[in-house]
Amino acid sequence: MRASTTSWRPAAPPDWDDALFAVDGHFLQSSHWFAFQTALDRPTFFGRGDGWSCAAYLEAGGARLYAPYGPTVTGPGGLGGALAALVELAGEVGAERVRVEPFGAESDPAAELTGRGFQRNPKDYQPSLTWVRNLRCTREELLRGMYKANRQRYRTAANRGLSFHTSTDPADVDVFVEMVHVVAERTGITPHRDDYYRTMARAMMPRGAMTLYLAEHEQQPVAGVLVFDSPTVRYTVHSGSFPVARKLHAASPLRTQIMLDAHAAGQRWLDFWGVAPPDQPEHRWAGFTRFKQSFGGDYLRYAGTWELARA
Repeated sequence: MRASTTSWRPAAPPDWDDALFAVDGHFLQSSHWFAFQTALDRPTFFGRGDGWSCAAYLEAGGARLYAPYGPTVTGPGGLGGALAALVELAGEVGAERVRVEPFGAESDPAAELTGRGFQRNPKDYQPSLTWVRNLRCTREELLRGMYKANRQRYRTAANRGLSFHTSTDPADVDVFVEMVHVVAERTGITPHRDDYYRTMARAMMPRGAMTLYLAEHEQQPVAGVLVFDSPTVRYTVHSGSFPVARKLHAASPLRTQIMLDAHAAGQRWLDFWGVAPPDQPEHRWAGFTRFKQSFGGDYLRYAGTWELARA
């Protein structure tokens, strides 16, 4: 018997994003993120059933069906129905594994997942712990909720020759890619390939879903942040900088501007993306976790990454 779902579609229905964001679904389940996956030549699938919706794509050469921060669960029994539908879809397209990161209303997702043969990944694919700032307050309350040093650096940024600009021109991502290379050389991290950022920009900037924020010193870019936007949440996802940005303390006021713009736009949350667990002070993310926490906020934990190997 086929799982209780509409037929899987290769493109998002016209009302997909409105329905997703109405139930506080994650941006990575939106048509915007999946336009990027399509641009990466990954086959995509959109499905709905009783108490759930899910967007998934094939990766690893078609060997794995992946639902980033999905399925979105909206009602009792929704997770079970979504998992059954995904496993069936995996069989139809020949995927050997199913990877999910359930999101939404479910009293005990772990029980449902393990009961259906899914196992918790030792390492999350998307972060299962993030740091969020509630924007439903006044502008002054936002500023007071930050560390004093952040407030001072924002208020004195112009005195240091700093200004902040936004761009939705995909060509402007080239300077951000340069910044990422500089950070990678300094820290030893392995960034995404250059075309990953460029393709992302070409796919999502024209949709109004992605913006490049730049801090400039005397009209020269020194730091940048890529943000994603839903109607209610702004996500700060990727960042980069040139060495002079540290001397100018450009990163903090740039993030402050990003937060204040989201507040002015009526968004409810700023999601700083992944952070280190509070009980792991030596975690490799500990440094930038402290930086994110300096803007005020709270931890938000997700269900994490789970996988099923099909027999």
